[in-house]
Amino acid sequence: MSKPAPSVARDHFPLLVIAGVALLGYVTAAVIRAADRGNFADALSTYRSDPRGARGLYLFAQESGLPVHRSQRDLQVLEPKAQMVLLAVDGSPDLEELLEDERDGGFHRDGGLKTVATFWPSADGGVEADAGTDLREGLSSLFVVPLHQDERKALLEHVAQGATVLYAPSRMKGDEILQELGVSAWPSRSADPVDLSPAVPSPYTAEVGTVEVPVRGFLELEPNAVPLLDDEEGAVVMALVPHGKGWVVVLTAPDLASNQWLAREDNAQLWLSTLGVMARSGPVVFDEYHHGFTGDRSVAELASRYGLHFAIGQLLLGLCLWGAALRRFGRPRQPPEDERLAGADALSAISRIYREGKHRSHAAKQILLGLLQDLAPVAGRRPHDGPQAVGASLEARGRKDLAAALHEVHVLSELATTERDLERTARAAALARRRLAGT
Repeated sequence: MSKPAPSVARDHFPLLVIAGVALLGYVTAAVIRAADRGNFADALSTYRSDPRGARGLYLFAQESGLPVHRSQRDLQVLEPKAQMVLLAVDGSPDLEELLEDERDGGFHRDGGLKTVATFWPSADGGVEADAGTDLREGLSSLFVVPLHQDERKALLEHVAQGATVLYAPSRMKGDEILQELGVSAWPSRSADPVDLSPAVPSPYTAEVGTVEVPVRGFLELEPNAVPLLDDEEGAVVMALVPHGKGWVVVLTAPDLASNQWLAREDNAQLWLSTLGVMARSGPVVFDEYHHGFTGDRSVAELASRYGLHFAIGQLLLGLCLWGAALRRFGRPRQPPEDERLAGADALSAISRIYREGKHRSHAAKQILLGLLQDLAPVAGRRPHDGPQAVGASLEARGRKDLAAALHEVHVLSELATTERDLERTARAAALARRRLAGT
């Protein structure tokens, strides 16, 4: 009864190719999405590359040799020497302010409507004003964390211990940090860019002639504060306010940090001078936590925040790892037992052909040729040099035993005419191979 043929598993290579193509497509889409930072990063975030981002400022400071870093943690725990930069970071209003706004019906006590004006240059070189809209936009606008009361206290304590903070709020009315510093501010009513100049000589405005940028508001300072930038009418836009042992640089033109305003007039030089003075006391740290970037994100959080492509990436990665666990590609090999049986069957068939055809002399010469192929590398010869040349080289190299065995097989192959002679030739060749193997 014949043995049934073993079942051969299907080839996994096409599946692996499909997984590879899908993984390549996913990686390409992820790279394109990561390059398009204007779609997910918050406005004035140093991760954002479009005109409304501040990535240009960060790279400019970095290439200028300043020790700049990004922070993705809240402000309750700050490094002792960190000089913080907060661009368009809004504070969480206190309960009393919310109740007062509710009683006022959304209006200031001076009759003005409570709006936040967002000024951005248009593509044709003009300026767009979007009063009543927030600076937050992109996917991160759903996850931006405001500056709450505990962070505000920790930040001001950090300044009081000797640190310097650059604070550029996006709204002027009801800002808690400005109130703590004793600084009053009123919003600007114009969306046009304003030419600013240094109010007094200061290291923060060194080598600065004119600064051009839209202004969100103007400051009313206490006597101990130092104005740094003002307009032609003397309205202060940037000031140095003391607090304890440290300083707060208040800037009411946060658009100055955006990519498309960085190259105007002496805007870049103003940042280089200001950040350079701050860097003398420690590393300059740009706050990204309040732009929606937190350092403790999990893969599940990223997948839920930016879509299902991360989950798909995990699935494809698991598929690739499963493919690598197969250890080989292509069709699976037959079991060793089947290979041994197939070899024995083939040898038996060939031997029967030689016996039936009485090819004894030819079979003996094939045995000699196979032995020459094994001994020629040891003798430094080629198999077709012949048994005499190979034997002489073996004797010259001190292997007289192999030379004698080769000579014996040669003689037996020449005289083989019967089945018994062929068997003796095969036995002699097997003995020679055992001597070659050292057994």
